[in-house]
Amino acid sequence: YEVFITIYSNVSSGEELSLKVWDASECVQLGQVEEEFTFQANSVLGAPTSPVTITATNQILQHLDYPPGWTWLSFNIKSVDMSLNTVMDNLSSVNGDLIKSQTAFSQYNNAFGWLGTLNTIENELSYMMHLSNPDTLEMMGYEIDVELDTINVVSGWNWVGYMPLQSFDLNWALSSLDNAITGDLIKSQFSFAMFVEGLGWVGNLNFMNPHLGYLLFSQNNGDLIYPFYDPSDLGREFEQPLVLMENEASWVVNPSDFEYSMTIVSTVDRPVDLIGAFVNDECHGFTRPVYVEALDKHLAFLMVYSNTTEESISFKGYKSTDNTVMEITEALDFISNSMVGSPGLPYEMTLFDNNALIPDVYSLGQNYPNPFNPVTTIAYGVPEDVRVELSIYDIRGRTVKTLVSDFHPAGTYLVKWHGENDNGAIVPSGIYFYRMDAGDYQEIQKLVILK
Repeated sequence: YEVFITIYSNVSSGEELSLKVWDASECVQLGQVEEEFTFQANSVLGAPTSPVTITATNQILQHLDYPPGWTWLSFNIKSVDMSLNTVMDNLSSVNGDLIKSQTAFSQYNNAFGWLGTLNTIENELSYMMHLSNPDTLEMMGYEIDVELDTINVVSGWNWVGYMPLQSFDLNWALSSLDNAITGDLIKSQFSFAMFVEGLGWVGNLNFMNPHLGYLLFSQNNGDLIYPFYDPSDLGREFEQPLVLMENEASWVVNPSDFEYSMTIVSTVDRPVDLIGAFVNDECHGFTRPVYVEALDKHLAFLMVYSNTTEESISFKGYKSTDNTVMEITEALDFISNSMVGSPGLPYEMTLFDNNALIPDVYSLGQNYPNPFNPVTTIAYGVPEDVRVELSIYDIRGRTVKTLVSDFHPAGTYLVKWHGENDNGAIVPSGIYFYRMDAGDYQEIQKLVILK
């Protein structure tokens, strides 16, 4: 095989040239060419019978794009110097940028570079990085012999790096974990899967991909050794955040905006196309239920995101057939890295369809639960189209939180109160009242927050 290259310039001579080599069989750019060349107009180097030799090293050059905010990442090539400041040298970092492993972290300082307890990048580990601005990291290094590099897995959470150069089917990538048991979990920044004995890894995380970071929860100690190749040849599917189709619910969530996550495996009492998690009206995650043939049921594998270690999460379901969003009666506390439900015992969700229940009279139900902490649900009904005002008051009659202030079609509705005031601050324990005004109707009920 011979390569015939025409090289162009706007100066007649003197420009230094660099050549790059792409290895299509491995989908990688090789690190560098040893020979040096200088541009000379109308010159010819080599001939078909005596070509110029180009010597490419087996180093690999990578260009890694990172968005602003949080990124879960890992490194699958190794250079001579893996110190943090060397690896990150060509990032345009600014004061306050941060990278952390499971046990250490460093922040960037404009005067001194990366400072902290995290000093060296390890290929066996995954990292979480927070950047103020979008950036691209250029890194050159050598391929890792994954079959000779063991990741020690301990009972509990493990931040594991992904070292192969190609994406592998999840069950094949983790096939060395022969001590995995039901309830073990692996998650990326976008999706997750749980281990079910007899079935393998089940969820919406189907492939492991280069450059992504993973969190592995194992109930047993063990060793993870990635395979060298994937015999099923199902690789090269790169994982992306779930994207809504045209005309679907206008739910938007950017995983890079959030530091923490939790996982939920759930079922819904009626078919829906999407399930979303919300804090007030802000979407904190959504997913599409999938049919798991081995279990003969539809399951929703939902990643929920937050920037606080605890807050109240409510849920909604979406049906594309009539473009409706319905409340889900259940609510949960957000707890970082918690796992709710499993493929064998999913968390059950119940849809509430206000259009299906049109009452004969106005009504304001007693909140449930009562007393409550941290979230309670209030049901109310209107027999005709009317504007509804529903607010929380303290024992002195001062408005604490306006829950509803909108025009409603006839129907039965649910609203959740997370125990916060109109400024978002959590109110103290005690007795409160809630009042509903709709047309000539007015009703007051009492509720109790007990912490």
